[in-house]
Amino acid sequence: MRIEELKPYVNQARAHLFSFPNVRSVGAGPVWEEGRMTKELGIIVGVEEKLPEAMLTRENIIPRELEGTGIRVDVIRAENPRALPLLRSAADIPEYDCSWFDVMRSGVGLAHFQVTGGTLGDYRADWNDGTSNNHVVANQNNASPGDPIYQPSPICQVDNRIVAELIAFERIKFLGEDSQCPWSQSWAAFSNYFMEVANRKTRFKALTKLDPFAADTVNHVDVGFIRFKEEGILADERIERTEKEWRGYRDEAELGEMLFKSGARTRYTEFPCIQKYVSVSVQYGLGKIAMYENQDAGDNPGGTKVNAGDSGDMDGGLSDIKRTDLTFAGSDTLSILSPYMFVREAHERLIG
Repeated sequence: MRIEELKPYVNQARAHLFSFPNVRSVGAGPVWEEGRMTKELGIIVGVEEKLPEAMLTRENIIPRELEGTGIRVDVIRAENPRALPLLRSAADIPEYDCSWFDVMRSGVGLAHFQVTGGTLGDYRADWNDGTSNNHVVANQNNASPGDPIYQPSPICQVDNRIVAELIAFERIKFLGEDSQCPWSQSWAAFSNYFMEVANRKTRFKALTKLDPFAADTVNHVDVGFIRFKEEGILADERIERTEKEWRGYRDEAELGEMLFKSGARTRYTEFPCIQKYVSVSVQYGLGKIAMYENQDAGDNPGGTKVNAGDSGDMDGGLSDIKRTDLTFAGSDTLSILSPYMFVREAHERLIG
């Protein structure tokens, strides 16, 4: 079975698999045995903590294969993928790069003026825009076009300079947040009018659906776009800390291929793409959860390949130096990557 043939099975099984305790991700990839990936492909379920079956009740044991398909289900430890670290000063991450840069390139540390720190994903000469994450340059939706972008990042606590401004971002849909649907908002306003007329204290509020995979709830990319503004700040398509220059883009990474990135914290690293079509629950700070689907996942042992402060970095294929993914979240086992096709679609929809 080819990896792309597993995509519909992931989408069909994910709701059931997420109903088990501590499940954080469901994707497709190689099955693991004795700490090594095999050539067998299956459904990979990431859990916060992997426990022996003897410690679980029968109803909490994840099935070993999808019923009636013969497709194996493998359970791995994935902890809790996080998008925004709880950091207060550069002392929390001394390895984060607080250098000033005269030329903006992929891998440079920068962020929205109200955000701790992140990474510039890339600069597209044909767009004249820079790319990073929403939670790096748009403060988890709490920002407006024109907001300043600092380099070095605010976490560095130095004389920050404004190198760019926010121009657009893809809104992150958090589970249980206020709904942006006009029909839902109208219904709530209509109902509240009659509550007020009746002198009742009850008020209605339009919220997103509790179904995390509904079209108006699930996310595909955490992305924000900036435009450099200061004279003398020249942006190009080179990649910081490497001798590489971007050679274009592909829609997504391929399973098993080696990827590379240059982040403001872990600098230049290489790692394989080990899962495709991942549905994943991502934590943003305290108490905010967003569900993503059709993501890629990279191997991230001990958080050595991607870590807090690298959010927003652009990943590329080592074989062709083409953009493939945008990093936005991770744990100490997996890095979560949004395929580049979602970045491109967001840019076309938001900016043109």
